[in-house]
Amino acid sequence: MEEVDELLQIVDGSLGGSVQVDENALLYKLHASKSILLRPLQTPAKSPASRQDVQGGQPTLHGIAQPISSSDCAEVLRLSDVLALDELQALHYVLSGYEQTGEISAEAGAGAFFEARRLELSCLWRLLHAHVLPGPHTPLDLHRAIQRFNFELLTVQHDGHFALLHHLITLLKAVPTAGQGLRFAVDSHSNVVDWASLVASERLMLCQVVVYAVAAIPRLLTPTLLSLLDLLKTLASHLTPAADDGRRMEAKLILIGSLTALLPQPSLEGDDQTADYQQFCQMGRNQQLAAKFQELRAIPSPYLAAACFAWGVAQAEALPTHQQGMHLQNSAAHQCLVIENAASEFLKQMLESRVLGFLREELLGRGFLVSVTASDTILYTQTVHQLLMQFLSSDLVVREGGLLEDLLDADQAPESLKDSLASLVSLLAAIYKPCPDLYLDPDQRYDKMEELMEWLARNELLRESHDMLVAYLDLLTALASTPEGAREVTQQLAQVQGSYDIVSWERMFSVITLIRQRYTDTIENKVEEEIVPANDAAGMAAFLRLLAAVLRNVEEGELAERIRQLETIAGLAPLWELLFQLMCFPVPQMMKAGLDAVIGTFAAQPEVVGQLWDRLLSAVVVQPFTAQEHAMLGATIHYDITYQLREIEAKEQDYSETLAFVRLLNQLLKSSSGLPDFGRPYAHFTYFVLNDVLGLLHQRAYRDPAQKWQLAEAAFEHMTLAMGSLPAFEQMPEAHFDPMSPSQPPGFAVILDLLGERPAGRVLMGLAASGADVLAAAQSSGGEGRAQEAAVLGALRALNTAMQHDSEIIGYLQQAGSAGYHERLEGVLRHDRRRLAALLDFVRYPNHPGIQAEAILLAQTFSDRLENLVAVILQLNLPDAGVPLTVRLQAGFAASLRDSLFGLSNGPGASATTEADWQDDRADLTLQLLLDGLSRPGVQLAHLLLGFHVSGGYPGLKSSQLAPKSVFSCLTVLLEGAIHGMMPLAQPQSHERCLAILGRLASSPDTRRPTLEVLRTNGILLQQLNDVGCAPLAAEADQGPMRAAQLRQKAWLLRLACLELFHADPAVPSCRNSILGLLDQLFLPPHEPGDGSSMGMEQRRSRMLEMLALTAYPLLPPAPDRFIDGQALRTLQRFGLDVVLASSALVSQGGIRAITEQGDDCIDMDALYRIIEVRAKEEQANGRGFGGPSWPAQLAQAGQAAISYAQEWNASMQQAGAQRMAVAAWQSTLEVAFTLRYELLGQSLAGAGGAALPGHAAATADPACLDTLQETLLQLLLTIHPLLTAPGVAADMSVPLCQAVQTLMARLELHATASAWPVALASGNLSAGVRQAARCHELLEKLLLLLQDGRQAARTRPPLYAALLSYLRLCRNPGQSEIPPSLLNPALDGVQDAGDLESLAAQLDAAQAQLEGGNAAHLFNAAFLVELLMNDARTSGQSQAEQTLALTLLEVLVATDPSLHFAASLSTAGLPQYLLNELVRFQLGSTVHARGRAPVQEAQLALLQALVQAGTDRPHAPEALRRLPAAQLLPSLRLCQWIDMNVEASDPETTPRLRRLRARLLAPLLRTILIAVAPLRDSPEIRGAACLFISSHLPTLQHILDDGASPGSRLWEPGTQELKLATLVLQLLNQCPVEEDELPGSTQLRDSAYKLVMVMAVEDEHSSSPPVMRCHRAREEPQASRSDPREQAQLVASIAELRCAAVQLMRRLALKKDRPVVFHTRPPEEHFGDTNKMPHLLLLRDLLYQVMGDLYDVLEDAPSAALPRDTNPGAIVLQTDERQLAPPNISSQSEPLLHLDLERQAGLLRYTIENCLGVIFFHLQRHATSPAALQEVDSLYRRTLPVLQKLEKLQGTINANRGQQQQKSLQGLVMRCRREFQRLLQ
Repeated sequence: MEEVDELLQIVDGSLGGSVQVDENALLYKLHASKSILLRPLQTPAKSPASRQDVQGGQPTLHGIAQPISSSDCAEVLRLSDVLALDELQALHYVLSGYEQTGEISAEAGAGAFFEARRLELSCLWRLLHAHVLPGPHTPLDLHRAIQRFNFELLTVQHDGHFALLHHLITLLKAVPTAGQGLRFAVDSHSNVVDWASLVASERLMLCQVVVYAVAAIPRLLTPTLLSLLDLLKTLASHLTPAADDGRRMEAKLILIGSLTALLPQPSLEGDDQTADYQQFCQMGRNQQLAAKFQELRAIPSPYLAAACFAWGVAQAEALPTHQQGMHLQNSAAHQCLVIENAASEFLKQMLESRVLGFLREELLGRGFLVSVTASDTILYTQTVHQLLMQFLSSDLVVREGGLLEDLLDADQAPESLKDSLASLVSLLAAIYKPCPDLYLDPDQRYDKMEELMEWLARNELLRESHDMLVAYLDLLTALASTPEGAREVTQQLAQVQGSYDIVSWERMFSVITLIRQRYTDTIENKVEEEIVPANDAAGMAAFLRLLAAVLRNVEEGELAERIRQLETIAGLAPLWELLFQLMCFPVPQMMKAGLDAVIGTFAAQPEVVGQLWDRLLSAVVVQPFTAQEHAMLGATIHYDITYQLREIEAKEQDYSETLAFVRLLNQLLKSSSGLPDFGRPYAHFTYFVLNDVLGLLHQRAYRDPAQKWQLAEAAFEHMTLAMGSLPAFEQMPEAHFDPMSPSQPPGFAVILDLLGERPAGRVLMGLAASGADVLAAAQSSGGEGRAQEAAVLGALRALNTAMQHDSEIIGYLQQAGSAGYHERLEGVLRHDRRRLAALLDFVRYPNHPGIQAEAILLAQTFSDRLENLVAVILQLNLPDAGVPLTVRLQAGFAASLRDSLFGLSNGPGASATTEADWQDDRADLTLQLLLDGLSRPGVQLAHLLLGFHVSGGYPGLKSSQLAPKSVFSCLTVLLEGAIHGMMPLAQPQSHERCLAILGRLASSPDTRRPTLEVLRTNGILLQQLNDVGCAPLAAEADQGPMRAAQLRQKAWLLRLACLELFHADPAVPSCRNSILGLLDQLFLPPHEPGDGSSMGMEQRRSRMLEMLALTAYPLLPPAPDRFIDGQALRTLQRFGLDVVLASSALVSQGGIRAITEQGDDCIDMDALYRIIEVRAKEEQANGRGFGGPSWPAQLAQAGQAAISYAQEWNASMQQAGAQRMAVAAWQSTLEVAFTLRYELLGQSLAGAGGAALPGHAAATADPACLDTLQETLLQLLLTIHPLLTAPGVAADMSVPLCQAVQTLMARLELHATASAWPVALASGNLSAGVRQAARCHELLEKLLLLLQDGRQAARTRPPLYAALLSYLRLCRNPGQSEIPPSLLNPALDGVQDAGDLESLAAQLDAAQAQLEGGNAAHLFNAAFLVELLMNDARTSGQSQAEQTLALTLLEVLVATDPSLHFAASLSTAGLPQYLLNELVRFQLGSTVHARGRAPVQEAQLALLQALVQAGTDRPHAPEALRRLPAAQLLPSLRLCQWIDMNVEASDPETTPRLRRLRARLLAPLLRTILIAVAPLRDSPEIRGAACLFISSHLPTLQHILDDGASPGSRLWEPGTQELKLATLVLQLLNQCPVEEDELPGSTQLRDSAYKLVMVMAVEDEHSSSPPVMRCHRAREEPQASRSDPREQAQLVASIAELRCAAVQLMRRLALKKDRPVVFHTRPPEEHFGDTNKMPHLLLLRDLLYQVMGDLYDVLEDAPSAALPRDTNPGAIVLQTDERQLAPPNISSQSEPLLHLDLERQAGLLRYTIENCLGVIFFHLQRHATSPAALQEVDSLYRRTLPVLQKLEKLQGTINANRGQQQQKSLQGLVMRCRREFQRLLQ
């Protein structure tokens, strides 16, 4: 099946021009696929060996063992017996049926067999069709290639036959019939198909293939032709009166093939034509054929008579001419004369059997041609035309006494039943009606036909024979069916010279005038007589048909001139007045029908439509009419259409007059742009149609059953047109909405009729609810069935039109207070449960795609209006349907979508529509129905049609197991469309919609899982990314829908890939393989077969980069001056259209702009047309004529220029919107791959050649992964630059790309973490990796260029700032002190001596120096950057996030700038003072704005901190920076009132939020002050400023210390923030100790500090501090049960920092030179003064014991106590418009890096121990003179000794795991402790 589809795609694509292929390539493909074309003819027969193999249960099929059960074996054998197939072949079809339907049965296998045959025959038919009837766009070289291939294929001989054609004929002679127990088959849609239908369908297809095969073969071999005639004989003999249409169709098709074989080839030229003619003559003398036709001649069958007629023509053509006979011997001449007479008698016999009438009625009649496609009609008509031309060219016909004279004699004897000249002319009319070019085109016209037309025009028989006159007028009418033909006929009938006056306009108009006069005289004299006999009436009706044709088929602007010409000839004007007068007379019905048709043609003139309506009102009355109306009419002769219908036509059971009148009304409605008084004057005509015509439709008897449905069709069309003429309801007064009013606008009356279920509404709904099965069964009745089909189509159209207006009408009726009419049409339809089901079921109707389209429109309306439509459908069913409605709808919509999408309606056996201009939009309608349904919440009809399980609602959707192969649904077709090779190019919009539906399904949480499973299983994404993702775009000349659709194709593919990458579970093997496959497809360079060079692989880019290049390109909007020149611009300005074009106002606002479904800002072309038309009418009404007589032409030219510009604008906007969509999808896919799936990406790239490192290291250190990352980042930067610098909408695309740069740079930053350096050390390649200087500097250069050139693009700066920030962080110096020993030591294992180690260190330093030097040079040259960042940092209107980002970037630039260039520039520009002023003005509050400003203030404080540190750390700092702390910082911060805000006094609900907010700001503020004070604490100026700050905020600082020591309350307790703030305050007091004399109130501050020390300086188990107690409890719990390990670690670190700061403060106070503080050894027994508030040494002893125990735990259990890897630190938000994608996280630290926190904690603990011992030893040395003091020392020593012993035990492990520096520090600490204790105790 796949190879057949591929061949069909190649043939269709190459012939249609959507696929570029040369002649040789097409020939090669066709020869390679020859076996497919011959497969239907080479079906292997039954085989005993195969049967035994199958019965054994282990058959081998295609080299693979297929074990089957006994029941399966029985099904295989049953299929083999019924179809006479080889048993293994039957097994193949049974397995194919199982794949399609999920059922192993002979029925499913039979369905697979017939479907495979259908596809294979379709391939053959399309090739033959392209050979015989090449399309207008078929390239000549490809046509030649197909002709060569077909000739070789068709002319292969076997046993004297053309093998292929003979096989086809044999198949038609022996088509398999149903065997026992196999009465039906199951097709791939899981539909049960009757066996007879399958057989009939295949036979019809075989017949059509035979016809085209015969037409493609120059001349059949005699045995093959005899076989074809035998087939015709067989088919004709079975055509009994009870035979169905299928059998008759087969006979007709084989007859067409036989006629083609008996005629010369018309398409040959030159020598080929001569050779074929000689072969044709030889065939005419063939004795075998002559004997066969003598046999057929004796059989009474019109089909065989037609074949014999063709043989007689061939015989006549093969006879010697009279001139040749003169040179023959007498005997030979006599023999020739005998043969001629025999041939003449043969032809005469066929004519006597009415063969010409049979050809006209059966082969060219409406019943046959309507049943075939337009191309088939051309071929069949050409065949009959050629036969007739050969007949007329024969000497036996045209010679004196020939057959033409016999035809003339037959015309003179009307009672004769044989063919006559009128029969011949009627056949010509039937030929030229569908194909007038056969005569009008000089290249196709036969000379003999031209002579015949001249002879007919002068033949007196036209005066004598009514039949001849009617036939001739019908011939002229057929020729006038085109504008060119109408022009020629008009000119011919305008001539009156010579004998042309027999049939001329003058003669015909004079007859009409005479008839009018006779009727007038008769009425005046009140004499009853027959004015127009029946024969004359037929002639006049034919003339009226001709007149209507020449007036209808005119070119634009030609109608008025032609009417004037005819009025001149007729001698009266207006011409339609004569026709109206005749209408009012009692002329025969056929004449009235013709009069109505002609009057309708005048309606094509807009200026006379109103006059026609007025004349119609005065000429036609409808009963009942009022007395006033009767008086108004007076004695005027009028036409009572109601009387005619009820009294005349009802008795005759012929309603052609009413039918023509309704069609006239319809024509007038079509031509009316606006009805006066909203159409109320003409409403009685609509009531007539509703009540008399349609309401009583089923109560009348009909001579012709088809006329009933023709009346219904015309009435339904009238209803549709009436509703379409409804004006805007705001223009109508409320009085018009009274349903009881006797006169309403026509459309209003129609809506009320439907809503009230009045007679007409009941007829319409009854017919519409008849159902697809009933309508399909009616087609067997021939013409009546087709008429009923047209009526159903009209009813569905009327219903769809009514649903566009019913809601508005009901709303206005309710406003007017009218009772009833509160239910819309869908509610009215549900009064009968069968209606809704039957209407939706019409989508299954197979014979007319228009009916399917209307059913789809109804489904769209029902889906929009009925929220519970699916629930309603589940409760509905059709009577006697057998199959549930849900299954029928799934298969019906899917089949309609497939037929329309893949053009299956154009194949052999396809149905033909009655409307030549009908456009197949079923696919567009169905796809839109699905898209709209998926955009609404809840379970929709779209879910049902796509195959989801809908009975359970959302749970059902989520649990659906989609099976598109076994359940035929729209999803099946979508998947076929997604993999259809030609569809992306041939139908880009449809392909884009298919992908959009799949994308929406995958995006919805309710349908995502099953959808992604289906895509994963079928490999759709991989195939599409390969075929469509990187496919080149259309040429620049096509910048409209084609390019936009291609871009959206890529966008949806990328979205689907993004969703699969994000949601697939890597733990599931199939999902993991899918992810890896997608990553390979996206990021690995495509490898072409045979290309094994690594250089080629390096030169090719990955598909991601290819798609980036295809989608992200600058697109300039169209320039108006390209379309609008100076003159046109001036014209537009005069009319005000230039303002309209430039305005961005929407249509609803009076403008012309509209937002499309895709969000594109386009110009509404209809609105532009309307405005141009209105301005033109206004100018014409005003009569100004500013431009003189030429102003209409000037306006037309300017309007066309404006329209061209608007079209180009729309194309550009659509393309730009598609670009934005594709770029956003590209960004989403990239970020998911480089964030959430980065580890798998590393494995994918490692598998392609990189070093296979396990786990996370593969993605962190793999060179291939890093190269891909850097290459992608670099190409991305290069792509963004032209977008940023391009004007218009191109800059919008740079925003998501800049966000992608931010993500990639953040990922690159993670590569630069400490884990990358040990890998570099271990590899010995320090010049490679992330920090390779050349690469980094190139990235920095591109980044700075983007920032510089995109300064005006405010939306792109934030992501570029973030990218630059990540870059600066990745370039920071990774000193060895920052590298955990657990990572560094293994990397140094191979370094044996110190020299190598120093060499490595030197290399590291040199590489870092080169990197930093280059960065500094680039940044120094980027002078714009400082100004740009300062502007963004200062702009108050800037978003807070962007302002924060600019401040943060400035802080990093200052911190990493060794030259202080940035710091000096910022200081010179006054930025520090601006920041300080902002801090002073800041107001702390709980509002959203205040909370949003907090990050800005934090960033400002961080930048201030960097500036202060730059001025204090470096001696060469500028004076302004060095004086910043004392002159600006501390004085300004002293004025910050928000520091002292009492958060406790606020609302209890906002207190916690304010407390956290103030803590966030106080921490960096205090840290900044510490940085400023610490280096300069001895400076009096700094000390004074610090004291002023402390004094200004003394209560707040004291409150911070008190909070740290607080036991908490019921609603609050201190936490990490409080401890950190208390630590900072203690450090501030440590750096700037104040006394009471220096700072009043400092004693209270010191007391609070003492209190905090006393709370923290105890063992954890005895502490009253809530944070300490939480840590102690957590330490006792198992690690797995801890709620938040990272929060716990932060709390432990905060406690350690606070204890360290507290002991440091005690040491600083104890070591003061002037007034040292003396701490007591134990708490004093007597409470005097405030000494009891001071900490004592025993507290320090307990603290020392606790801290030493903590240090032991850290050093001993560090590996096991390491925190689990963080899953959410510093997450980088995925910037995407996919709301379904949650932001993935990038881990900022890998698991080993967490040792850094533990080692820092160990350092704090060691520092705390040393300070504790220092304070204790200092006091003991100075004050331990008493025995009690010594006793305390001994107690302290004994308590400390166990901890010291434990620390000594750790020294061995520390040496191995922690390095020498830590080991020496710990060893020194233990030794000092022992030495000091021993010295004191001695």
